Amino acid sequence: MWVALAKKLVVDHMVIIPDPRGMGLSPITKGGYEQKTLGHDLAGVLDALEIQQVDIVAHDVGNMVTYALAIVLTRHEAHRL
Repeated sequence: MWVALAKKLVVDHMVIIPDPRGMGLSPITKGGYEQKTLGHDLAGVLDALEIQQVDIVAHDVGNMVTYALAIVLTRHEAHRL
């Protein structure tokens, strides 16, 4: 689903398609699937890549993770989302 959209966006954007824990190529863990934790995970990806400003496209469960990310970033790094 994301590949077709990513091919269009990559023309003038950096595109990152992370696999949340337990999905895709990410390892399965015994816990940590709460929205808040997944939001922190995504913030960690942005930090590791030193991304200060981000536009996010999300779908389905990803929307909930994006909401959690917005809360994390609002509390810790205002104006990043």
